[in-house]
Amino acid sequence: MSGEVLYSYVKFPQKNKGRKAADQTSTGDGNDVTYADVKFEEAPSAQKEGKESDVTYAAVKFAEAPSDQQQETPIGTADPSVCRVFSCRQVALVVTLLCLLLMAAMIFLAFYPTVSFSHYAGVPHCPQEWEMSSNKCYYFSNDTMDWNSSHKNCTSMGGHLVIIETVEEQRFLSEKAKQILNNTILTKKEMSHWIGLTDVVKEGDWLWVDNTTLNSSTVYWATRQHDGGKEPDNYDKLDTSGEDCVRLLPVKNNTLNIWYDASCSAYYERICETIPQLV
Repeated sequence: MSGEVLYSYVKFPQKNKGRKAADQTSTGDGNDVTYADVKFEEAPSAQKEGKESDVTYAAVKFAEAPSDQQQETPIGTADPSVCRVFSCRQVALVVTLLCLLLMAAMIFLAFYPTVSFSHYAGVPHCPQEWEMSSNKCYYFSNDTMDWNSSHKNCTSMGGHLVIIETVEEQRFLSEKAKQILNNTILTKKEMSHWIGLTDVVKEGDWLWVDNTTLNSSTVYWATRQHDGGKEPDNYDKLDTSGEDCVRLLPVKNNTLNIWYDASCSAYYERICETIPQLV
């Protein structure tokens, strides 16, 4: 009866010895044995005689677990692509904080569009001998030139003959011109300053030196004191070409309506303007 199992008796003295033996005969992959194929050879002759005895020989073969058996994932070898709960919460917290900061910046810029960054970009500064007012730099000359030479001189200094855009600007220039007049020993009948307004291209069409049209809301023509006439009058008795350029003449009791047209070849002082530089 070779090959037949007549009698077998398996006795494991301790619970873990069987697993220990399995571990020692495993292929070294570190996984628990979940399936074993045990083959017993023919029992010794003593068993044939009906005597009870311990099994002294057994061939044990451990095979791999069947493919349909679910295997546990060993500790420490979890799929790295799986997001841990704690890590996901940290990422969500960071994203939330960034969104709140972005929202706060957008609200700040929406309600404070004119915030000044001069602390970082520099401080507005006018060139030497120029005076700042309302974010413009002004130069009041001491010498006299005709209108065209005056404009070229202003351009050579990085500016142009002044363009008056607001009533506040007109008042500032008038007060400054009056101050200069009061501090000067009068050797002339009058002290006027050229401004950047002319109708030399077409009579009656007044343009600033940047080719913009004179705005009717910022017009400050004077009334002549000697005859009560209204400027401009294009007087041509002294210059047959007429009066195509504008000068600003300070008057004691008037700070607004002090514009007079004059011959462009006449010599007067000038007012230049430019924009401040950041330093």
